[in-house]
Amino acid sequence: MISAYSNLKKREKQKNKTYWFFNKQIDNYVHKENMNRKFIFTFILLATFSTVYAIPYQPRNLIPSLCSKNEGQFNLSVSPNAIIPGSPFTLNLSGKLNEDVDTGSIFNAAFLQLGILPGLLATFSDDFCTLQGINCPIPAGVEINTVIQEIAPDTLPESFTITAAIISQKNNFVACASISGSASS
Repeated sequence: MISAYSNLKKREKQKNKTYWFFNKQIDNYVHKENMNRKFIFTFILLATFSTVYAIPYQPRNLIPSLCSKNEGQFNLSVSPNAIIPGSPFTLNLSGKLNEDVDTGSIFNAAFLQLGILPGLLATFSDDFCTLQGINCPIPAGVEINTVIQEIAPDTLPESFTITAAIISQKNNFVACASISGSASS
């Protein structure tokens, strides 16, 4: 009878151990689930706060930052005002440059799409010294005025930016300018 009682006690202990083991496993699982939920909630909360707090700091006008303050500025205008994709347009450059323009300097221009998905739409380049009305070398402070005719890219978004730069033969920026443009269909 002692052995039967002892066997019964052993079985009861075994059941308690098994129950305790599975109960502990369930508790761990529930604890992990709660931790996962808390982690996911915290992550979503922080992502939401980051987005909400970043909204006032969205760049509204990137044009001044495209050209560094170190290089000179010139006036840039485009005609027609609304560029037709795939058709000719005219860039007018004028102003006094802060640096000398040596022979071999180039004029680069780029159509840029700014906003949520910024991108480079098209580029073109010319020898600055061979442009109409330009005779290199040009000393600093001399008024320049020239016209450049190009063909617009075949596809243009509704609004874009044209950035132009004069780059010396030593790859230094002499001057830079940017303007906003729009496309018409």
